[in-house]
Amino acid sequence: MGRRQRGDRDGGWRWGAPPTTVMAGRRYGEICFRAMDGKYVLTWLDAATATIRAMVFPLPTSDLTRTLEQTMIVNGPAQAQVGNVVTAPYGGFVVPGSTFGDFHIIVSQWYDPTNYRFMQYRVYMLS
Repeated sequence: MGRRQRGDRDGGWRWGAPPTTVMAGRRYGEICFRAMDGKYVLTWLDAATATIRAMVFPLPTSDLTRTLEQTMIVNGPAQAQVGNVVTAPYGGFVVPGSTFGDFHIIVSQWYDPTNYRFMQYRVYMLS
C-alpha cells in the first residue's frame, strides 16, 4: 500500500497530489515543530531577513501558504538590542512545556568569535 501524499496541484492543496516544499524559494534555518494546546506551531530562522518567525495552524497537514506568519525576533545592530531586537539571532526553539498562554523560545546569538550567548524569550500574543 502506497503512502498518501499531500501537495499542491493546479492551485489546489489536496491529498493525492505530488508532495511540495513547505514554501518554495525560501531558506529556512533552525526549524522547530511542536504540538501544543490542540494546535501546531512551526518556528524558524528566516535566513533572508535574519528574523525568527512562527506559524500556528490546526493540523500538521494545513496549507502553510495560507497561514499567518508572525515575527517574534528581529535582527538589529548591537547598540540597538532591546526587547525583541537581537544582533545575529539564531534558533527560536520552543521550550518544552510551553503553551500559547505561556510561550517561550530559546534564541542564540553568536555575532563574533568571542561573544556567544543564548536567551529565553517569553512571546506574547502568538495565536
